[in-house]
Amino acid sequence: MTPTPRRGSSETRAGPNAPLGGRHLVIARTAWATLITLALGLFVLSVPSRYGQLTALASRASAKLDPGDGLLQRFLMHGAYALTVLSLEVAFVLAFALVSAAIVWRNSSDWRTLFFSAVFVTYSVWVTPTLDALTLPSILQTVADLTQAAGLLLAVSFFLLFPDGCFVPGWTRLNMFAWAVYCLVWSLFPAAWFSLRDPFHTSFAAFLILMLLGWGAGLFAQAVRFRRIGVRQRVQTKWVLIVIAAACVGYATVYLPDIFLPASGSFRILYELFGVPVFLLLALPIPITLFFAMQRYHLFNVQLILRRTLIYTMLTGALALIYVGSVVLLQEIFRLLAGQKSQLAIVASTLAIAVLFRPLQWRIQAAIDCRFYRGKYDAAKTLASFSESLRSKTDLNELRNDLVAVVRETMQPTHISLWLRPPESREGEKDKAKNLENIPKTQFRNAFRNGWETLGT
Repeated sequence: MTPTPRRGSSETRAGPNAPLGGRHLVIARTAWATLITLALGLFVLSVPSRYGQLTALASRASAKLDPGDGLLQRFLMHGAYALTVLSLEVAFVLAFALVSAAIVWRNSSDWRTLFFSAVFVTYSVWVTPTLDALTLPSILQTVADLTQAAGLLLAVSFFLLFPDGCFVPGWTRLNMFAWAVYCLVWSLFPAAWFSLRDPFHTSFAAFLILMLLGWGAGLFAQAVRFRRIGVRQRVQTKWVLIVIAAACVGYATVYLPDIFLPASGSFRILYELFGVPVFLLLALPIPITLFFAMQRYHLFNVQLILRRTLIYTMLTGALALIYVGSVVLLQEIFRLLAGQKSQLAIVASTLAIAVLFRPLQWRIQAAIDCRFYRGKYDAAKTLASFSESLRSKTDLNELRNDLVAVVRETMQPTHISLWLRPPESREGEKDKAKNLENIPKTQFRNAFRNGWETLGT
């Protein structure tokens, strides 16, 4: 029986939790799925138009280049440029989409994971020029513009809400509301001077609004938040924010030459060809650092899917190398011995893969757990060490801290609660300490399995 919290109780949280349920969960998931499907669907539809746009750009640039630029002209005229840039744009969106899927895979009942997942996908679709190349009927074009506006709005909101979903400081609510109105207006008038449909070819005034009131205000809010949050959240978010800040500076670096470069000439041609790809390369570390933060510092709590992805990716690669190598080797042996190749090489290689699958999986899993999941790998050793320490400790405060630390290290729960009845007297403390020493080890193991424990009652 779990008692209700008492005044003076002690509670330690591993992180804030904001689960949804019932109708709210259905609405949130439906909105998330609709937005993600719409953004990715429009992006896929725009790929052929974008390829044609890049091909035309390469042809115009090739016609303006000097005859001495033979290597660059060959790169432009044989379709390599269009294919390379388009592949980079697709890879950019795909990287954010994979991180988005990893976030919601195990925790789709928390509105924050759904929100941040939508941020990454819609932002990647908005910032790449791919969708701008798509021409649609008026109503569908408005839907596409609204989708891009949602991508910018969510990207600005990311700075105001990351990582816990709270508006810190308070003025960020007004900033969020102002950006919602602004994005709605320019999505309805995409050809206006203040439109941010294409952030790389927008007006200088719109660029200043985005840099100062969008990215600048967001980074300032994150600096204020960084001074107030705990050590764990600082570790979780530090590298993510550093890379995102670098990407914002990279955006300004790519945009500003469009203003100062002459309207014609070699530098203008190179800028039009490689300006946006350079920004995508600068921003591509964002999903990489998100993956690193999720993997190493438990950001968004997606450890299980990342662990399995690592295991089975390495397992698939190892088995493929073994299979191909064994087939080639056995075929050469049969050719030397019998003078011709044999199907027995394929059969033998397949059987070898079937035999090696389970042992190789165990070895790879053990190596990954040892390298990236030391807490899980040493859980049994940690529990045994804690059980031994119970015999020598009588201070309830010290024991309470040790218990919370062990549960967090071995189980990594979302929430840890430990309630202690206020001691009535010093003799009562000694009696409770003695009773605590006599608690069976199995009771503590069950506490770790459930993720919480109530003591001293």
